[in-house]
Order: sequence, then structure tokens, then C-alpha cells
Amino acid sequence: MIRHSEISDGPKEEKDHQAAQVKVTQLHVVIAIIVVLALLWALVNLSCSKQRNSARSSFSEYLDVSDQEETLLLAYTDHAYKAQRELPDSAKLNIYIFGHTVEPVYEGPPIHSRSQFNAKVASKLIHPAKELLVPFTRTELVLKRLAENTQTRNEEAWVFTDGGVEDQSTAVLSNMKRSIANIAKSPLQKLVIIGVHPESRFQWSDWLKPLLPERGVVRGLDDSDDLHPFSSEAK
Repeated sequence: MIRHSEISDGPKEEKDHQAAQVKVTQLHVVIAIIVVLALLWALVNLSCSKQRNSARSSFSEYLDVSDQEETLLLAYTDHAYKAQRELPDSAKLNIYIFGHTVEPVYEGPPIHSRSQFNAKVASKLIHPAKELLVPFTRTELVLKRLAENTQTRNEEAWVFTDGGVEDQSTAVLSNMKRSIANIAKSPLQKLVIIGVHPESRFQWSDWLKPLLPERGVVRGLDDSDDLHPFSSEAK
């Protein structure tokens, strides 16, 4: 005689097996979702890390050496040192000297020691290469370099010069205005011209109109102490 329980055990075992398979499948789906979410989180973190690296601030200083008057060079050096000293260690610092040409003298992290700054930068201002001292300070080359090389919004440039532009031919002034217009279209955060003589300030303010008032600053040496790198306003 066949018992009722023996008849019903077969289908019940099959249902239990199917239910177990469903649970295993569900577990696999959950694990897969967790793995996908972990991968997405890793990708997000990697992307954020790349953005942080690309957002690294870049600060450029251009020092005019066409006038080899010692007091003036010392003033430029002093202001340049104090400005870059405020930068975070993660910032990228580029320093150039210019006259008739533009020459790089330093690339690296900010320099927090005055003696190191003198050795790596200030010493280059005295008796520079002869081609820099050829008559006519070509500030337009500095502007052209800035217009062509600015890459991110975390870039700022300070130019130390008395503001004199000896060659004011139509070609030179046209090139300057074109470069300033291109700088205005670039992501450069701010262009600061420091050391400008009173008689040249109006002209420079006129040239920098496309950048004024937030992204362009014209100052003399005696009224620039309130300027700070990457500051939206004077402190």
C-alpha cells in the first residue's frame, strides 16, 4: 500500500529545490549589484582625484630686468618672494625674467626660504643674458605667452614692471591688445601688473579693460601690499 506522504514528498522536494535555486539566484544578483556599485564608487573617487590634481593652482611671476637699477630689482624680488610665499605647497610656481625676450628661471613648488629664493631666482636678475637687455622691453611677449599657455581656471599671473612700453608702434600695440583679448577669453583667473609708474597707469588700465575689474589689476610698488595670490579682493 502506498502512503499519502510518499506521494506528496516528490513535488514538495521539487518545490523546495526550486525555492533554494531562486534564493541562490537572488543572492548572486545582490552580490553582482554590490560589485557594480563598488566599481562605480572607485571610478567616482578616481575621477575626483584626477579633478583635484588638475585643479592644482598654478602661479606665474614675470620680472622685468630691462632696467638694471639695483633698488628696482630688489623691490621686484622682494614683492615676488612675498607673493609666492603665500602659496600652498601643492601649488605650481613658474618664474620668468623678461626684457627684449622672455626666459624661464624657475619651475617647481613655492620657495619658503628667502636665501633659497635669492639663489634660485634673485641671482638671475643681475647681469642676465645679453639678449634680454637689447633695447625695447617687449612686454607684449609676456602677454602672448599668457594668452597661449593658460590651461585652467586655477592660474594667476603677476607681472613686475614699471609699465613702460618703448615701442608703441601700431604692430606692437595691436599684438598687445590681441593677446589681452585672448587672455580675457582664456581661463586665466587674474592678471596683475605691479610696479607701474603713475604716468603709465592710465594706459595700462585702458589696455586691460577686457579684464577689468575682477580679472585685471594695475598697481605701483607702493600700493600693492594688500594684494594676495588667488584672492578675490584685497585683504
